[in-house]
Amino acid sequence: MDKPFSPSARRIAIILLLAASVITFLAIGAYFLTFAPRNGFQLSKNDTAWANFGNYAAGVLGPLFTFLAFVGVLLTIWLQAMQLDSARQQANLEEFQRVLANVSGRIDGILAQPPSQQIDHYRMRNAPITVFTIISAAGTAALSKPTDYIVEATNGTLIVASKQAIATEMTAIGLELDQLAWCLQEYIKQTGNPAVVAFYKRRFGAVTCWIDAIQSLDSHPFIQAVFAPRDFRRVMQPPTS
Repeated sequence: MDKPFSPSARRIAIILLLAASVITFLAIGAYFLTFAPRNGFQLSKNDTAWANFGNYAAGVLGPLFTFLAFVGVLLTIWLQAMQLDSARQQANLEEFQRVLANVSGRIDGILAQPPSQQIDHYRMRNAPITVFTIISAAGTAALSKPTDYIVEATNGTLIVASKQAIATEMTAIGLELDQLAWCLQEYIKQTGNPAVVAFYKRRFGAVTCWIDAIQSLDSHPFIQAVFAPRDFRRVMQPPTS
């Protein structure tokens, strides 16, 4: 939220002070030019003359200052309304960021867990097998363009077996990625920080690209629209074997 005396409020205060100063100068200047020549440009020692000047100043400057004060009140109300709108928008953006963090955390949790079914292609590995490991291997195989038909057939078998092993997890990941994509779209509509959007696109760009490569994102238009996994393929494309 803005500070109580924000730059906008300071600018308005300066404008009102300048307007009051200019009006005061013009009003007194007009009185001076009208009556000063009669007195030889000397200050009058007549109480009546000073009383007349006071009445003139009060009659001319009083309503003008009252009007400026009224304008100042209106501008203050407008500034406060703008600050409240800004505070509400900021609160909405912060809530969206919390939701984005929660959804991405759930996706990371699914990717880090072991698959519900084991497959022979990964049994000989020393490292722990996770859903992410299977997605990355199957996605890389799907993106590759082997020139050897035996390698191509092996990749096809790997992709089919991988999709069967993580079928349950893929359904959950698809739903969570769909929620993440929707939240990012709404966050953009709320004029959210583009760096936040770019971060999530980079964070899950490879995963969405691999999942799309094994044809598991065709029914998720939000993910396709936000993450554009097929545009990301030129970065993830492995060397031709």
